[in-house]
Amino acid sequence: MVAGIAAGENPEEVIEFTSEHRTWLDLCFLAVDQERIPGVRFWAIKELRPLDYGIGAMDNGGGDDEDDDKTTPDKYSCPWGYEKHNGPDRWYEYYLNAKGHNQSPIEINSKEVHYDHSLLPWFASYDPGAAKTILNNGRTCKVVFDDTFDRSVLRGGPLPGIYRLRQLHFHWGSSDDHGSEHVVDGVKYAGELHLLHWNPKHSNYADAVRRYDGVAVLAIFLKVGKPVKREMKRILEEVGAIKSKGKEAPFPNFDPSILFPKSRDYWTYHGSFTTPPCEEVITWIILREPIVVSPDQMAKFRSLSMNSENEPFRPLVDNWRPPQPRYYRMVSSSFL
Repeated sequence: MVAGIAAGENPEEVIEFTSEHRTWLDLCFLAVDQERIPGVRFWAIKELRPLDYGIGAMDNGGGDDEDDDKTTPDKYSCPWGYEKHNGPDRWYEYYLNAKGHNQSPIEINSKEVHYDHSLLPWFASYDPGAAKTILNNGRTCKVVFDDTFDRSVLRGGPLPGIYRLRQLHFHWGSSDDHGSEHVVDGVKYAGELHLLHWNPKHSNYADAVRRYDGVAVLAIFLKVGKPVKREMKRILEEVGAIKSKGKEAPFPNFDPSILFPKSRDYWTYHGSFTTPPCEEVITWIILREPIVVSPDQMAKFRSLSMNSENEPFRPLVDNWRPPQPRYYRMVSSSFL
């Protein structure tokens, strides 16, 4: 693998490295120390700066299901998905962050959670007029919002300030007994809704996904049962318009707070995007109470195709990443 890093006075020179060096930051430390190890070449270095994040450490987008903005040149792009040949078990081959120590999702073990009495309640103030479109990108169903100013924001909880809503998307399984990314005490839910926000103290979203406090995701589990969350109908009734990959439809006047459960209790920890390039910049707020959906509602998600309109139908299912090692991280809760 090769990571592009400007070295010394010649920006055309790059450091070659082996897969054991997981992040751009690792390479910086190695370069500063002027260590020499197999697979790595160093030059006299005046300054280090990222030349390209296309392979490994960081990309500009936060993953295709997390965000579709891509500014990395095509020659550096690497295909990823949820199948055996390009699924989560192989992401680290192209996106080195995927082997980091702050990856998401994780399994939450209630016995190991720390109750933090200082955690504040969280609040969301969403402008329905910010909703723009709903789309199928071949990996998820996503709703996009206008985030050019602070019109739809999340604040409070573990967050240091306000965070702007950028988009929401779903993860689900091929059946109702799995599909969520986070797992709680061994329990897998039928799906998981992610509302992605970014910290506007940074210059733009692309900058935020490079910062430790850059992104906040509010996660809500989907549980099959009764009575169902009727407000889910607003999204699912549009699924017919985005059946195949690449389809997009207008989706105006939508306030996603109608999807919230009654309880505001939550777990929180620091982690990563659950899709490549798996940047470790996310403050997770995971709601304890799931929202209830019906088997028919979950089947609507599975009716989407991961292929384009002119290709054979392939059901878009199992678009979830398995839990990653928690390592030393603390998971805190707002409730006893």
